[in-house]
Amino acid sequence: SKSNIVKILKSEFFVFVNSFAGIYILNAPKYAIDSFLTEDIQAIYGYIMMPATVMTLFTQFIVMPFLGKLKDMYERKELKAIDSVTFKIKLIVIAFGGFAVLAAFLIGPEFLGLIYGLDLTMYRMNLCVIIGSYIFYAISYINLVTLTTIRHTFIQFVIYVASMVIAFIGSNVLVGLLNLGINGATFSCTTTLAIQFIFYTVATRIIMYKENKKLANS
Repeated sequence: SKSNIVKILKSEFFVFVNSFAGIYILNAPKYAIDSFLTEDIQAIYGYIMMPATVMTLFTQFIVMPFLGKLKDMYERKELKAIDSVTFKIKLIVIAFGGFAVLAAFLIGPEFLGLIYGLDLTMYRMNLCVIIGSYIFYAISYINLVTLTTIRHTFIQFVIYVASMVIAFIGSNVLVGLLNLGINGATFSCTTTLAIQFIFYTVATRIIMYKENKKLANS
């Protein structure tokens, strides 16, 4: 019914905005390259971005099986257990990210060169830095899951909107105004995801502290 649709739109508005902003943040450098640079550069950036998406998929693959467990923990008010589980997941993601960066440094450009038929060795550090920056994204995603589990979505809205503004300004200034090309896109991507990581880490720590304090008082 129309009334139920309106209720869903209202109750999940912040989830929608967060998802939209999250997609934009990851793609902002690519959009800037599409606007200011040649198609060849667009293609190369797409090639070196491709391996980084593995971090996103791996993180979701690890986190998804725990969603029901985290929800049950929250309903039982086991906040410390939630902290413990998410901390272990973060360690796994960081270890995988470190392995991915090492693999990218050793064979990344050569492997991609075989697939796409291009010499990408000059972009070795760009590839490593982008994959490394996605470790920040992965940890932010785990914090996102934590905050969503304990019913705090508005703060995520604030973080995502702020990060989206930073991504938009940074990408267009570095790629377009300063004409730094792929290096500018790489720096913009890394900076945005690092700032988002800081926002999410601080917000999650403060909210979990307050929730634990509230639980202790009750």
